[in-house]
Amino acid sequence: MIGAIVVAALTLLWARELREFSDDVLNAIYYSLLALPLGALTYYLCAVISATGDCVRATTVTYLFVPVLTLAFVCIALVASPQATGAMGILCWLISWCFGLALATYWVKKAWPAEGGALKPERANLSWQREAMPFWLYRLSMVVIAQIAIILLDWLQPSAAATGAYAAAMSTAGLAAVLAATTNRVYARELSIILDTGDHTALRRLRVQRLQWMLPVLGLFLLIALTFTREILGLFQPDFVTEGTTAFRILAVTTSATVLMGVAPIYLKHRKQSRVIFPALALAALAQIALLIMLVPRFEATGAAIAYAISMVGLYSFFSLVGHRQVRAAESRGN
Repeated sequence: MIGAIVVAALTLLWARELREFSDDVLNAIYYSLLALPLGALTYYLCAVISATGDCVRATTVTYLFVPVLTLAFVCIALVASPQATGAMGILCWLISWCFGLALATYWVKKAWPAEGGALKPERANLSWQREAMPFWLYRLSMVVIAQIAIILLDWLQPSAAATGAYAAAMSTAGLAAVLAATTNRVYARELSIILDTGDHTALRRLRVQRLQWMLPVLGLFLLIALTFTREILGLFQPDFVTEGTTAFRILAVTTSATVLMGVAPIYLKHRKQSRVIFPALALAALAQIALLIMLVPRFEATGAAIAYAISMVGLYSFFSLVGHRQVRAAESRGN
């Protein structure tokens, strides 16, 4: 909730004081900011549901129920009003999060032990906040890194079509990351349990199971993305096809590669390797900014995609190398 408030305050400062937006754009921003705390609460409740072992329901709320309901509301809005705007689409998203929060609350109440309310309240142990902080900071950092290219494209202003094409390409390529997130909801829970027991055989088995599921799905995703690139971008806007085709293909391959290597940062976070993770994140962000400044003026959206690919593949490759070495070292010690 604190994070949502901070983001909302910074966004309002940027939108109202540093830029001149139309009323429709401002309304879209306001609706987005109202959705932030709803989304945060829903994700928290889904984490509670996952902790009870019901990862399927938790995943259903955030990755199926809310998106499908949003699509339904958008279709209704398009039928009801031919002059539907972007702000109306985001309002549909906001309303869907309200329903998602209600469904998550209902399932948490069903999953929570009925006798829990009769227990005497104990003094809160706040050590979990210190242990959870690296997870929160990592997620926040990765979101910022993903948006750096769009922000710099807007500031450098190669062309409006280049910025829009890159944003469309990034959001579409991000479908692979959604597949990873749904898998990792289950995987991260099992990984934390395995690390507590020190069973590295089970760790390898879990990694193989994840790859067996992810490889065919990512292969199908890449086949569609690389074959129907122009058709996919044309759904957003015809101008995006010329500007964003190469960028989309680069981002699709990059996202798929980082998804496959996504086990490594999860492992390092559970092993409390913040001294490894955050300097690497900072270096990746600085490298991406430097590459964006050099490449965007000349290659526009394609340059932004190249900058993102180099920084992210390099970051995840580093995490994978460090994680592999630590697992091998732990195995050799018999730990």
